Amino acid sequence: MKRILSITFLAFLFTSCKENVSAENRKNIENSLSVEITKDSLNVSFEEKNKQDVEIFQLEKSINKPQEPLYKTIYDDCSISIKLNTSNQELIFKKGNIEISKVLKFYYENPEIVFHLYRSSLDNFVILIEGRDYYSSTLGVYYLDNNLTNIIEIDDTLSYRQDDPENKGFKFPKVEILKNTNNLKCKFYLGDKFLYVKNYDISTKIKTKENNASENITATNTINQYLNDKSYFIKTFDINKDGIKDKIISNNPYQGDELLIFLGEDGINFKLVLKTVNFSADGGNQISDIKETEQGFNIVTLFPDRGSYEENYHIVFKNNTFILKTLQTFSTSWQNHYKETCTITNIDFNLNKSMNELLDILSVRDKKCVKTKL
Repeated sequence: MKRILSITFLAFLFTSCKENVSAENRKNIENSLSVEITKDSLNVSFEEKNKQDVEIFQLEKSINKPQEPLYKTIYDDCSISIKLNTSNQELIFKKGNIEISKVLKFYYENPEIVFHLYRSSLDNFVILIEGRDYYSSTLGVYYLDNNLTNIIEIDDTLSYRQDDPENKGFKFPKVEILKNTNNLKCKFYLGDKFLYVKNYDISTKIKTKENNASENITATNTINQYLNDKSYFIKTFDINKDGIKDKIISNNPYQGDELLIFLGEDGINFKLVLKTVNFSADGGNQISDIKETEQGFNIVTLFPDRGSYEENYHIVFKNNTFILKTLQTFSTSWQNHYKETCTITNIDFNLNKSMNELLDILSVRDKKCVKTKL
């Protein structure tokens, strides 16, 4: 209410004194009123603006669409692209004669990769990489200052799901971004629906980058957001058999299909090394358990209604890669009094790759089934 009164008073003052002030003073009053309204629409008060230097990032409009095999988006004075390699992806940013790049930790392998470029008045940039799928997508956040010396990987663990796109229409993500000194605040929306807000300490990430450290701080901050989240459960054991406990974090049943693997580095810090799926399916099997094995772990899913159909995904850790080796299914026919076990071996599927590729592999592999009487 106080803000509305202040804006009304300024407007009244501007109108009533219009004939008694110079053109320069009228311009100053007009600018003050304009600033007040603009900042209010972004939840940043005029008093806060005086206390701290707030940068507001605006979405840049591209002049082309991403193209394969080099995903590339062109803007008026710069471009963003991803170079696809067999084992990784390289993010490339060009502006004038300057080109900087970064090999990404996360592999974006959704059907479509979309870039969103945000620029501030100080010519700093935030890049959002969207791994877009019709039903669920991933988001990565990357920061570049106006010196254009490094691409700072802020967060690559974000995701969202579409809300009934067949009936409600496909919605696009958008972000409100504010930077205050070393803090980057991002409010994420899907269409007009608010998703979540994230606050990132850029100074910590830049310092870590400059020291050429292993980004333990970033990884630790990343894992912390899951520790008290009731939509996830956590399994702790030594996956890679190096004597240090690791963590597997998965969505609970009916909460999503996300699965993340954090390898322990020193008993305190954890590094995110894989973001994949837990093999839960809408209207189908839901994750039930994750069990440690000698070479890795098993993901167990159950059909929620009958409880008589189970899938076991046997995953091994080999050459710093997580490989799906075997899939076993167990079903029971109470009417015919038998239990059937089916096995697909030697799948050798890298979990960094697309699940569509896995479906193609499973569709052509032989399945051996054995029935036993109950």
